[in-house]
Amino acid sequence: MDLFKFQEQAASQIASRFTDYASNPLMVDRLTTVPFLQTLASITGSGKTLVLADTISQIRDRLPVQPIVLWVSKGKIVVAQTYANLSSGRYADNIAGFVVKPLLQVAPSDIEDTSKGLLLVATVGKFAVEDESGGDRKVFEAQLDLASESLWDLLTNRRSVGGSRRPLIIIYDEGHNLSDLQTRRLLELSPDGLIAASATMSLPARLENTIARLRTDRGWRDEHFTTPVASKDVVASGLVKERIAIGGYVTPMETAVDAMLADMADAREAAATLPVPFRPKAIYVCSTNAVDGVPIAEDMKRPFDERQARPVLIWRHLVETAGIDPEKIVIYSQLKFPKDAPPPKSMRVLSGGDRDYTDFINGDFEHIIFNLGLQEGWDDPTCGFAYIDKEMASSRQITQVVGRVLRQPGAEHYSDPALNTAHFYIRTDERGVFRRDS
Repeated sequence: MDLFKFQEQAASQIASRFTDYASNPLMVDRLTTVPFLQTLASITGSGKTLVLADTISQIRDRLPVQPIVLWVSKGKIVVAQTYANLSSGRYADNIAGFVVKPLLQVAPSDIEDTSKGLLLVATVGKFAVEDESGGDRKVFEAQLDLASESLWDLLTNRRSVGGSRRPLIIIYDEGHNLSDLQTRRLLELSPDGLIAASATMSLPARLENTIARLRTDRGWRDEHFTTPVASKDVVASGLVKERIAIGGYVTPMETAVDAMLADMADAREAAATLPVPFRPKAIYVCSTNAVDGVPIAEDMKRPFDERQARPVLIWRHLVETAGIDPEKIVIYSQLKFPKDAPPPKSMRVLSGGDRDYTDFINGDFEHIIFNLGLQEGWDDPTCGFAYIDKEMASSRQITQVVGRVLRQPGAEHYSDPALNTAHFYIRTDERGVFRRDS
């Protein structure tokens, strides 16, 4: 896939910084490198995965030994999409010099073979545990049919057939999730570089020693640790929408949702006239089983038409009042129902498992009700509208939800501004809450 100029510049800057540092790295001891550290700061929808793919491809071209890349993220959805895109999908050509595998499928021969780069994809849950008996034991236990060492030790040593140590670069996508525990585990591998990407990046305290060494011994300043991407360049490329419209509602949920549906209908009329028409979609972000003033167990005992769980209320309003076909609606969260009172057959509830996500993608739903399970990883450019209950709104959570609505359909801006706008309808029960958060 071809890169935009801003993507090329970001990838080249990170790759150049890494190779410059790798030519004369700081050392913790004779065998352990102080890792190169870099964050890619870029808004959701800017193509961070493509930038990172091009980065490691450039690094591979500049290193004397083919590297190993461990590409990790917290969410299963993010990791699954990354593996699909890098192994055989739209970014596969951008990393043609790599063999791409899930982490747990790597064999000693993969690590020993330096004819190509090796890219391993995994969720951090495979190894980010306090006790090595937790997580996925395959990472920490020796697989006697393959090797006497554990997978973790193989990665730490990463010896080629000739006995040389291969460079290891760690890529952390959605890097705002990087925790102290995850950092400690990743540093156990003695990586040569750690590159994290996020729209809302912050680094854990566990990296303070690394940062201090780079500042003290190499004179790095704040700008040396980050490769920023200007949002205006992303907007100009057509990858994301030009505008954000936010409405605050101190009203019942129904009023805010009705306002959104009316604006959504106008946008659908405009989209239907395009050479490549599409139907704008909406998301509804709310808590799942919490009910104001009522224990969850008590709410579950009520008849369905008396339930107060927010996904139920939103679904009922969409179906019973707004007249939306329930086949176009999905609740993507672990909404609880008692065994003797299941949901109506027309209500589609997906709890968020691997199979559920596949069903969700294939369902092409137009109204998606969820808590925060889809705040990362799900990318559908036709999603242009979001209703958000205010109790979900930490600044980071809101930023991630905004990212679900920012992408631009067709990667081009249209004559009708409604199709170039991310629309948000935020409901709260308190007056003044928006002024306090601003």
